[in-house]
Amino acid sequence: MEAQIERGQLHAITRLYDAALKGDVPSLLNLLGEDPLILDRCIIGKSGSFMQSPLHVAVNFGHVNFTEEIIKQKPEIVELVDQIKRSSPLHIASTKGNLLIVEVLLAVNPSICYTHDQDGKTPVHVAAINGQIEVLRILLKMEPQAAWERTIGGETVLHLCVKHKQPKALKFLIEMMDDNELLNFDDSLGFTVLQLAVAAKQSEMVEFLLEHPKIKKNAISKKGLSAVDIHKRSRKDVIQDEKIWKHLNRANALPAKEALKPKKDRAWLEDQRTSLMVVASLIATMAFQAGINPPGGVWQDDLPYSGTIDKMTRMYIGHDAALKGDVPSLLELLGEDPLILDRCIIGKSGSFMQSPLHVAVNFGHVNFTKKIIEKKPKLVEVVDQLKRSSPLHIACAEGYLQIVEDLLVVNPNMCFIHDRDGKTPVHVAAMNGQIEVLRTLLKLEPQAAWERTIGDETVLHLCVKHKQPKVLKFLVETMDDGELLNLDDALGNTVLHLAVAAKQSEVR
Repeated sequence: MEAQIERGQLHAITRLYDAALKGDVPSLLNLLGEDPLILDRCIIGKSGSFMQSPLHVAVNFGHVNFTEEIIKQKPEIVELVDQIKRSSPLHIASTKGNLLIVEVLLAVNPSICYTHDQDGKTPVHVAAINGQIEVLRILLKMEPQAAWERTIGGETVLHLCVKHKQPKALKFLIEMMDDNELLNFDDSLGFTVLQLAVAAKQSEMVEFLLEHPKIKKNAISKKGLSAVDIHKRSRKDVIQDEKIWKHLNRANALPAKEALKPKKDRAWLEDQRTSLMVVASLIATMAFQAGINPPGGVWQDDLPYSGTIDKMTRMYIGHDAALKGDVPSLLELLGEDPLILDRCIIGKSGSFMQSPLHVAVNFGHVNFTKKIIEKKPKLVEVVDQLKRSSPLHIACAEGYLQIVEDLLVVNPNMCFIHDRDGKTPVHVAAMNGQIEVLRTLLKLEPQAAWERTIGDETVLHLCVKHKQPKVLKFLVETMDDGELLNLDDALGNTVLHLAVAAKQSEVR
């Protein structure tokens, strides 16, 4: 009896697949009338002896109406992956360039943009590989962060455009996303998109990439080679070689030997100082204007936007108060304009590179920091426009222990915030040798030690890179974590590898 039932169910499923193959909606509805659970069996049994679900089959043949009907009956079927390459129906639709089906699938579950097949490729990746620009437009409009997903080989969607000779897709993605970090990511072999384009003799892509103002033209690969070095060592192609060399030469790209220069350990802090110079300059300008034309004076009354000017003047005075640590001035400003700090959050400090809290923290004004946090706690979460650093990043880099503690009381999760380079407060504290700050951070949030930079560096890698042996010793002894100790970065280097390469005998 059971065998007969199984044969009947198998026959019904076979008919279902035949309907999917033809896009036969009436047959689908008849089958559902005979067996309302037929689609559930496809999900539970992952289509039994079939390699793909009925939805995969319908999508493969571009049957829009059948796709809509089967999704209407069983929405969760969009999440099934096949047994061939672990591809989702969205992978197939994105490859084929079927915009209607892509939109139908995304309407059910936008997060399937992030599904990886067995090679680590997402629907965004396969759309790029196949030059499906309109599909990319739809996917990234719905889920812009999906552009950051990588393959098993650490390749970004931009690497795949180069690898599969899709210059139009590459240009579209770079212009649409305007993401400088993604543009300069390297794969697991240490190649940036530019280096890969040079190695692949893709002169059109090389030219386009070198014209981008944020391209790191002298980035060094895992093997210690720049784009120029890769060009010199790669296979010969007279026509393409001449074009590529012309583009590299025009961009003043350098061999690795010339490009490598020692960096100062405190470069991170120097970037912060740059923004403060901008703040000081703006304050001086506005202070001069405010001195001649006091807020609410005759000159302002004649202007249609006098209220706006008055608010902007207060914003500049607020930053000046932060610069000096002047608490009475802060309180006076709040009395005149109770929403002044809200504007800092909503407008991300307007024309300033940093919030008043960033400025106060940078100069170590403990009382001002306490007061401004008391008035507007959400300010601790605002990141600056220079490096996307939080006030906690700055306090940790400078070693202002009291301010670190005050900021953490408001929101301990700030330990996990990454700046533009992927560095957390734990990272910058380690880079700058701030052991007591690290003790405070990791006592409160021990898991923060596991966060990594864009280059997949751990806090231990950064200790070696920035020559902080005491910090390294402290962290290794404090955490006693063998797994963290042996993690490797994006280039495959463990902390020990890095220490040996950096000739740091004390660390070894």
